[in-house]
Amino acid sequence: MSIGGSLLAARRSAQRLNIWPERRRLMALGASVSPKYFTLFLGNPRSGTTLIRSLLDANPEITISQELNLVELFAHGERSWDYMCGAILDNAARFGANPVWNGYPYEVSYEHGTASEILVIGDKKASRTSAIIGEQPELIARLLKWSPLPIRFIHCVRAPLDVIATKTRKNGKGLTRNIDIYFERESISMQAEQQLQKEQFHRIHLEDMISAPQDSLKALLAFLGVDGSSKYIEACAARVLSSPRRSRDAVEWTEAQNEAVQAGISKIEYLHRYQEIRT
Repeated sequence: MSIGGSLLAARRSAQRLNIWPERRRLMALGASVSPKYFTLFLGNPRSGTTLIRSLLDANPEITISQELNLVELFAHGERSWDYMCGAILDNAARFGANPVWNGYPYEVSYEHGTASEILVIGDKKASRTSAIIGEQPELIARLLKWSPLPIRFIHCVRAPLDVIATKTRKNGKGLTRNIDIYFERESISMQAEQQLQKEQFHRIHLEDMISAPQDSLKALLAFLGVDGSSKYIEACAARVLSSPRRSRDAVEWTEAQNEAVQAGISKIEYLHRYQEIRT
């Protein structure tokens, strides 16, 4: 069960019992901070979301939970802002104590002081957030109305062939089904962008973060209204791989599957940069 699923189950149990010391603890923790922005992630898994989340969370003025799944909690009726914030702080601290995800370490090490305040708080659960928004298109408007803070959506993108190949190796659903899922998620992100103002939405391509990590990170920080010290920027840049992993080479593609990917790319403008990529 996911962390978000566990919280949802616990919340339902607490409502039945009408008592939950852990909930009160998280609400008190959440009430201790006054951030300026709330951020959520959109897009496909295996698109660099955990890396980008970890780079941002390494900034002492930013705290982002790792797959807490807050949007699912919201969709099921959770409305306590203090509880949401407390759950984010608690989750981020726990993940920070052992920042390993899917077998990869995500720690960003550098010497930094303690921030006087947290300016940005959020949750990274891109794929499920996108799926829920696809099921409930009105959810974005509801989130914007509910949140006491401006919401900033981060959309992470990676070459479709690599995302689809990695998902296929991990979930066993087959290339053809994962091709469909990939473009479903990207279509949802594109539709979400159309519902938002320019200042509410930022798209970042993993390949750009790899080729120009400092510039990409600075642009992302500017979007979130946060500064980054030179030590922080350098530490994050050093954490980024020198080249993208070509996961596509680990699977065998049929001509029809490759054509399906290229056809999907042609329909989404921000994916056109990948049109010439072939296996």
